[in-house]
Amino acid sequence: MATAAELLQLAKTHHVAGRLAEAEPFYRAALAADGSSAEAHFLLGVVCNTLGRPDEAIALLARAVAGRPNHVESRHYLAVVLAGRDRLDEAVVHLQEAQRQDPHSSEILANLRNVSAARCDAQGQQFAGAGRWEESAACHQEALRLQADYVPALGNLGNALKNLGRMDEAEACYRRILEIAPNVALAHNDLGLIAQAQGQLPQAIEHYRRALELDDNFAEAHTNLGTALAIEGRLDEAESCCRQAIQLKPALPDAHQDLGA
Repeated sequence: MATAAELLQLAKTHHVAGRLAEAEPFYRAALAADGSSAEAHFLLGVVCNTLGRPDEAIALLARAVAGRPNHVESRHYLAVVLAGRDRLDEAVVHLQEAQRQDPHSSEILANLRNVSAARCDAQGQQFAGAGRWEESAACHQEALRLQADYVPALGNLGNALKNLGRMDEAEACYRRILEIAPNVALAHNDLGLIAQAQGQLPQAIEHYRRALELDDNFAEAHTNLGTALAIEGRLDEAESCCRQAIQLKPALPDAHQDLGA
């Protein structure tokens, strides 16, 4: 009968060759023979995550970290999988410890900054949901301090600033998004809203149309275009936009309101 070490070696042979499905039962057999093997827990966790089972991977990787707290690779990989499941607080804790253990790793440092930025952005969205726009803006600004070109934080900061009436700053956020990623339909839609609020209807219509060129299923942009067209007196076109929005998103209240108007 094969020993735990022999089973682990067989699993690693399959793993290195890319035969993950074949490696998995050998890792499990190795753990059945020696349930304390941190290496087997770690490598099986990698296999499970790669095969699309991240929650199972997290449990295995946590066992690996418990068994070998100073094994940086296990802790770092666990943090990355946690971040992928939006468990950002836990991910940051593990990345901070991994960075303490290996302060010269540029990969760990980059992931720590990225995940910390995502956590700040998520906190900002929570404040936004409560209408606490100053605190929301502060969180998104911190996210951007950590990762200057983080597109979600730029968009969310723009929304917070718009709700605070700081239109020029909000516009700058949306334009920065388009410098980084020119095909973000949402940024064009938001620029349209700012232009419309400032009475610049031709510019607003241009932005809404550009948003819809990029994403014709963007119901809110159809509605916003309809609103702008209606203000210009182009009611047939506005009606068509509202009906298209309702077809895409039947429960969208603004589209029904504008169509009724």
